[in-house]
Amino acid sequence: MDARHPTVVAGVAAVLVAGAAAALIAVRSPAGAASFSVNTTLDTEDAAPGDGECADPSGACSLRAALTEANTSPGDDTIALPAGSYTVASGGVDDANIKGDYDVAPGDGSKVRIIGSGTAATAIDGGGHDRVLHILSGSAELRNLTLRAGSADSGAAVAVAPGARFSVRDVEVRDHAGRQSAIVSEGTTDLARVTVSGTTSGGAGVLVMAGSTSITNATPTANSGVGIRASGGKVEVRHSTIALNAGIGVAAEGAGAINLGSSIVAGNAGTQCAGKVVSRGFNVVAGTSCASIATDIAGADPRLRPLAANGGATRTMLPAKDSAAVDVVTADACRQNNDQRGRSRPVDGDGDGSARCDAGAVELDASDLAPTTTTTAGVATTATTVGTGSPPTTPTTPTTPTTQPPARPMPGPPSIAG
Repeated sequence: MDARHPTVVAGVAAVLVAGAAAALIAVRSPAGAASFSVNTTLDTEDAAPGDGECADPSGACSLRAALTEANTSPGDDTIALPAGSYTVASGGVDDANIKGDYDVAPGDGSKVRIIGSGTAATAIDGGGHDRVLHILSGSAELRNLTLRAGSADSGAAVAVAPGARFSVRDVEVRDHAGRQSAIVSEGTTDLARVTVSGTTSGGAGVLVMAGSTSITNATPTANSGVGIRASGGKVEVRHSTIALNAGIGVAAEGAGAINLGSSIVAGNAGTQCAGKVVSRGFNVVAGTSCASIATDIAGADPRLRPLAANGGATRTMLPAKDSAAVDVVTADACRQNNDQRGRSRPVDGDGDGSARCDAGAVELDASDLAPTTTTTAGVATTATTVGTGSPPTTPTTPTTPTTQPPARPMPGPPSIAG
């Protein structure tokens, strides 16, 4: 398995629950909603679409079979994914969920929920063959999992069609090969407590072509193109950290518009902002390319730590205690009670006796500042992991990190067919 990928529980068999054919009939509520429990990591088709049973020809319930039943059943449905890697077996242009990417298209416009067992345990994997998910109609909600290794011109991880709805909570989107983007939306999209990283082939982290998109408590980082790009539609970005991307940090073009508030934009290899990016205040931005108002801090060093597991479901970038992003957002402007890790806002991160929210996706708290003890050759050493005097990782004058590919121009509008 590629070392870039998150750890997936070892030893997961192709069939997670053997001999469970009798339990494959969906559990339905009186309103028609169903719950499906996947018990194989194999990418197999449903044997009898629409019969209410998630069962492939061998009797196992695969992710593809569960989606087929959810697409044909009435009401909102839930698919439970235990620990394992659920990999697309092959590519192919198909919107009927028979091959290629996993298609979400409930006939009655209802919601399909896919719930994993944690970002380090459950992964839906494109296998480098195709996009991972295509949201064609209705609504899709993802929680507690990783999307990885998709391959498509645009939306290598997820493509949201016009009229469709998509939301995520506690999800990692990583290591996708997309010339345009990892996530592309022409519908209504809500991204919260999510990290989008490692998109290659010049792709953006998130591309909005139409509709409306909300991005909150999110970290688009280390993508080979723009962090957040809007070529159409409207994007609301709040309490997010857009850093160390190989292209522009936040870019709007054509009919696209982005509102940016209480966020960090720094260290991106291109300019930090371009196009119609409107400040909603309390942003901390390296350089002066982002439009600013009185409450913004421009030309500041947010002193970000590298992307790492800092608690919570997803990887994040911690600011140092003396970061300009700490305790800058007033109570009336801080509309989030929790940060990307699920920890409470506001916290008195700078120790001045007044609790205010931090800009960006992470709210620095006491546990982030607590000394840590390590033992080397029997000798215990205590050190502070984050604090005043820690070396900055994001310079005031942005430079391209050596681990990133070179900055790339923004390609033209893509197609998300198939």
